[in-house]
Amino acid sequence: MSRKIKYLFRLIFNIFRTSILKLISLGKFKSPMFLLASPRSEFRLEENGSILIEDNLNMEANSLIYAFGGDIYIGSAFVNRNCLIVSRKQICIGRRVTIGPNVCIYDHDHDLKNESLGDHFISKRICIDDDVWIGANAVILKGVHIGKGAVIAAGAVVVSDVPAATIAKGVPAKLAKKYR
Repeated sequence: MSRKIKYLFRLIFNIFRTSILKLISLGKFKSPMFLLASPRSEFRLEENGSILIEDNLNMEANSLIYAFGGDIYIGSAFVNRNCLIVSRKQICIGRRVTIGPNVCIYDHDHDLKNESLGDHFISKRICIDDDVWIGANAVILKGVHIGKGAVIAAGAVVVSDVPAATIAKGVPAKLAKKYR
């Protein structure tokens, strides 16, 4: 299939998908009419969760945006294949954010002090500012704020804040250098 036909198919498919999601979710899913989300990507809403997509979202195959009781706000982003964005509290993603393949963003952890591992979670807000680039296989955990223009290296596990215009790498992620 040619590139133009695939692009057109994605647009038409997402017009129907967003219309149905908006209708079923009773206003908890908001997005522009034209998304470039792969037909093999998925949006899920549970409990009191909501998803708000402000501008453009290009989402590749096998990616999941899951509002599991939390809120997800996306300004405009490119989400590569096999990504997971799961919220129990709040995840805010700014404009022009590029997310590499196999990235996981979770705003919660299991509460290990609780004896039953059922639905006991510790949740904290995640904020990713504008113009951030997140490399392949990175993991971003609860309570993190990533500043404007920051770069998260491939394979990094981010457990603490990353200032603007800084490169973070490693497990756990450490600040490598400021590039501006």
